[in-house]
Amino acid sequence: MKKKARRIEIEKPETSNYSFDPTHLEPPKIYREDQRIERYTNNKSEVRKKPKVKRRLKKKVRNALIVILLFIILISVGVVLSLTTFFNIENINVTGSEIYTTQEIIDNCGIDYGENLFLLNKESAKEKLEKNLPYIYDAKIKIKLTNVVNIEITDAVASYTIKNKDNTFILLDDKFKVLNNMSAENVEGTVNIVDSKISSAETGSKIVFDNDSISECLSKISSAVKDTQMTEATAISSEGFDKNFIIYEDRITFELGNCENLENKVYKGLAACEKINANNPKAKGKIDLSDDKQIYFTEEY
Repeated sequence: MKKKARRIEIEKPETSNYSFDPTHLEPPKIYREDQRIERYTNNKSEVRKKPKVKRRLKKKVRNALIVILLFIILISVGVVLSLTTFFNIENINVTGSEIYTTQEIIDNCGIDYGENLFLLNKESAKEKLEKNLPYIYDAKIKIKLTNVVNIEITDAVASYTIKNKDNTFILLDDKFKVLNNMSAENVEGTVNIVDSKISSAETGSKIVFDNDSISECLSKISSAVKDTQMTEATAISSEGFDKNFIIYEDRITFELGNCENLENKVYKGLAACEKINANNPKAKGKIDLSDDKQIYFTEEY
């Protein structure tokens, strides 16, 4: 059933000056076909850009991994060649020793011709030399690329002696390493170690005394004699932590007591010897230095 159209009358405004101005109206928006195409194309290109960026990133990562892998392979090849083909020892140079020949040192160092420089154990070679050849005080081993080993030797000097029961002598360096455990003669200028019981005296090794306190105290006494430059010391002794001695010119005994504060005790003993010698240069006796405050000299006739 059709509806009837109604007619609506619009009253005119009261003002008779009313007029229609089309400039007040906003023109309609017109969407061109090319604009719709451009928006569609931009959206589509953005969608396409994402896979391209991912592909480029993957390619960069792949190339970087290939470069790293090649670098690792080159390094590995270089290391293998260095340890197998290149840098093999062809020359061993020896300097410094006036006791052992070059051949003796080469034969006892444990270094072989053809051995790779980078596999050389310098500390082991040093220990072997100082053990096998006792009169080597120090051995410095240096490598020189591409195929040379230099060995610099410092000879040992006997600093201390211990008399054996069979009237032979044990010769020691200043680190108490045994240079000779059956020397027929004493060495002039050495300091005797007396009244200190020995447990072991193996040539090429450090001497072992009966207990650790003797070893510790003798080491401290040796350092005190060296630090005070006491050239008059002819003998040292330790029977334990509380019974230690230094003998001055084979005639005056420094009774040190324990092995603490030894340097100060030695200085006091030397000062006392100066006064004693001023009165009697041949005086014999004992200086009690065990008390840090009082010094007593007992002369022997």
